[in-house]
Amino acid sequence: MARALLVLCAALVGVAAQKPETEQDVPDFVRLCVDSSRWLYGDSNACEDDSGWIKHDGNDNKDCAWIAGQVAAGDTGRQCERAKNKKKVKAEDACTCACPQATNPPNDCAWVGEDTDARCGLSLDLTGAEACPDTCAPCVDDATWHVAGQESRDCEWVSGNSDARCDRVGEDDRLASEACVSSCDACPRGNDSGSWFYKKTGKDCGWVAKKSKRCKKTGVDRAEYACPSTCSASCGGDEESDEFSELGSDDEFACETALVGGPVSCASAFGQRGSLQKAIEEYLDPILQCDVLTNLGPVAEWDVACVEDFSEIFEGTAFDGDVSAWDTSSATDLNNAFRDSSFNGDISGWNTAKVTTMRYAFYGNTAFNQDLNWNVAKVEWMNYAFNGATAFNGEIGAWATSSLEYSYNMFQGATSFNGDLSGWDVDKVAHCGNMFNGATAFDRDLSWTLDSGANMDNVADGAGCEATTCGISQ
Repeated sequence: MARALLVLCAALVGVAAQKPETEQDVPDFVRLCVDSSRWLYGDSNACEDDSGWIKHDGNDNKDCAWIAGQVAAGDTGRQCERAKNKKKVKAEDACTCACPQATNPPNDCAWVGEDTDARCGLSLDLTGAEACPDTCAPCVDDATWHVAGQESRDCEWVSGNSDARCDRVGEDDRLASEACVSSCDACPRGNDSGSWFYKKTGKDCGWVAKKSKRCKKTGVDRAEYACPSTCSASCGGDEESDEFSELGSDDEFACETALVGGPVSCASAFGQRGSLQKAIEEYLDPILQCDVLTNLGPVAEWDVACVEDFSEIFEGTAFDGDVSAWDTSSATDLNNAFRDSSFNGDISGWNTAKVTTMRYAFYGNTAFNQDLNWNVAKVEWMNYAFNGATAFNGEIGAWATSSLEYSYNMFQGATSFNGDLSGWDVDKVAHCGNMFNGATAFDRDLSWTLDSGANMDNVADGAGCEATTCGISQ
């Protein structure tokens, strides 16, 4: 097997070296001994966008074209996976062109692995075996090898003292180093690209080699793919190259966060609409996180004072970092801000004086349970705000809700909530249907009297105070 692997990698290097000028645009991973993350066989993604699909969040312009724009701007699937229309059809099912690979699984290396005998020989620019060497010719010990006449002395035995045992001859006349390639650290290396660089030509594979965390940098391709000899443990490189593979909010210390010229101003970092959301997405990407921190500094210290649109900022993410000190004094929109996320940080001190809408703000967030000492005097829309937020029972009883008009489905399915909201101003409420529907722990007498024209359908169905409609009347 070791010989086959060595022959394969040598062949790949040879193919790369002998490519004619017209094929120089073939990615550098043709030289590697790791599976390509980009190779696909054939067109597995015939697509058609549904022209009638619209995301259900109150904005009628978020159609499949909008989804495509989000994907093009760097959203790698969050909208495709999370966004739904009124009929709860996901974007990935309706917008199959906008969401590539949404409907049909890609014919990638994982697909090759499902039937290696049939698929490792399939070829476009590269065969499956060339693009997916780890899948088609994995670097593993030969389970049948053993020292001549001593079956117990197999590759596992070799691994116990590889320095002394890898030159032992086996029953089949192969050296242990040939058969026990993993135990003997004899997996073939890839060939570092001579053309790859990060941002400027001086930052090549040699530059990457100086610091293992640079293997996560991305030029035309990621450094770990372009510089396998330097980066890839599976090709015999530096195993420390994976030190950031599980990078999270607690690992910021591992990145270079010293900012040249001091803190970055809000206007320069987040002046364009959606730029803060994009920065958060990149921060949560282990490949891009260090770049974000190097350019912007620690998340807790970001200057967001100019940002008005906080909608969807943490939607669907696992972010749970410290943003308690953020200056949110310009915020006007918190729609979907923590929807379907696992955020449970302290944001009680956020300045929300200018916020007018917080629809779906904590929808489906099953982790959040913090007090919110917010100024909501201008908020008109709170519908679905804590819908399905099953852990939430924070203190919000002091909210000044004089502008509130729409609170329908607000606590529906919020099975832990039992806060005292009797002091809320509901004079302007026009629709509170299903507000406490399914809020099984809620058992309050609110003593609310709504306008005679207000919609209060099923307002307390399934709530702990269903029998008294929780003290809500007209």
